[in-house]
Amino acid sequence: MAKLQLNFLGGVGICQNGAPVADVGGRKALALLCYLAVNRQPFSREALAGLLWGEMPDDRARMNLRRTLSRLRPYVGPHLHITTREIAFNRDLPYWLDVEQFETAVSPRKNDITHLREAIDLYQGDFLDGFYVKNAPAFEEWMFTQRVRWHDLAVQTLHTLVADCLHQKSYSDGIAYAKRLLTLDPWREEAHRQLMELLAGNGQRSAALMQYDACRRLLSEELGIDPSSATMTLYEQILGSQFDKAVSLSSLTTIMPIDTGSDESVVSHNLPRQTTRFVGRESELTTLAGFLKNPHIRLITIVGAGGMGKTRLALETAYQYLKNFTHGVWMVSLAKLSSSDEIVPAVAQEFGFNFYEGGTPRQQLLDYFRNKSFLLVMDNYEHLLDGADLIADVLQTAPQVKVLATSREPLRLVEEQLFSLHGLAFSRENISEEDEAAQFFLERARHVQSDLTLKRDDMAHITTICRQVEGMPLGLELAAAWVDTL
Repeated sequence: MAKLQLNFLGGVGICQNGAPVADVGGRKALALLCYLAVNRQPFSREALAGLLWGEMPDDRARMNLRRTLSRLRPYVGPHLHITTREIAFNRDLPYWLDVEQFETAVSPRKNDITHLREAIDLYQGDFLDGFYVKNAPAFEEWMFTQRVRWHDLAVQTLHTLVADCLHQKSYSDGIAYAKRLLTLDPWREEAHRQLMELLAGNGQRSAALMQYDACRRLLSEELGIDPSSATMTLYEQILGSQFDKAVSLSSLTTIMPIDTGSDESVVSHNLPRQTTRFVGRESELTTLAGFLKNPHIRLITIVGAGGMGKTRLALETAYQYLKNFTHGVWMVSLAKLSSSDEIVPAVAQEFGFNFYEGGTPRQQLLDYFRNKSFLLVMDNYEHLLDGADLIADVLQTAPQVKVLATSREPLRLVEEQLFSLHGLAFSRENISEEDEAAQFFLERARHVQSDLTLKRDDMAHITTICRQVEGMPLGLELAAAWVDTL
């Protein structure tokens, strides 16, 4: 049987027995294959038809699905398990999937440097980079969520590899990893600092000083801030040729909390760095800030439809409270979990907590949280509502913990403070560039076409777009991606 090789990191590549497959029947056929291969479960024909043809009547959508499956069969037919009701990727036949290999290599069970190096070699770029499907917003939303997930895992992996290279004084490898990390996350000041240290340690003093200048310019031009005192101190040490005597500043930073058993803990976080500017939502941020400051509110659930920007709003809110909790701010993404039984292990993994013999994992985690103060961001809870009682137990056990959740449905806990999220604000008549929805559209459009200038009739078209998607950020982002074509 032919071995199927699927590469989705950095674009799309399909091979049968090592020979490239140029076409599998069109973009929607390729999207269908990708969706089935990445997800470890069968899907009903109705769900897949809605994924790719959701805006069509049901009978037409199902007919298109049948046609797409017939186009796929000549290329990968044996690798699909197709029945009259369900379709799944057949994992019993020989295959190789890069995202699956990547996730296995970075899992806690294989969390050693050798496997992390193998993992980052697999990450050739963003998930399905450059790939798009017309008129399939549900697939686009799923693809965007996966892209962010794999990107964040790559950033975390590179961060660990850079820290290890610093510790081992493996400067050449560390420089390569740090440069790659900054390609993925250019605003991570800590990575600039690590690269300065690696360059200086490798005898490249001038390059280290130039890296400081690059960091300073980036922070000033993009964020309007100066480098931190830690970065400036390292710069002065390198400038004064005192680096050999200096304390390794990068080695003092961490992405995981350190539980020493004492009252002194490292204030840290695992929030992913965002690569686009946050636009609007000022009133929403103010309301959420009021909730977080209220000692009687300990569970806030941002509720809204898919594509409304719940995750981004939660992250922006969480970033503002990094210093308000002794043990930091921690995010757990639940999107990939298929059962509420997986929530406890997923939370423990983000905190770097290892289970031990004696007691249930749930009770061990609750005991670990008991005397800690942190903000826990639980993202995408809607499909695991039967596991919402874990939050109630955390709030009961750990009185200094607050939870910020995102979900398409309320968690229905007595402790819950609901916050309904709708589209970005815009004027129904005479929309202007000052409206949140218009600002967001133009911000994203200029990522695609940097020299975009508005013509006389453009605001009328933007008004139409904002109305049609009701200010939904994902809808605006998908529409903005077409400005260089339409």
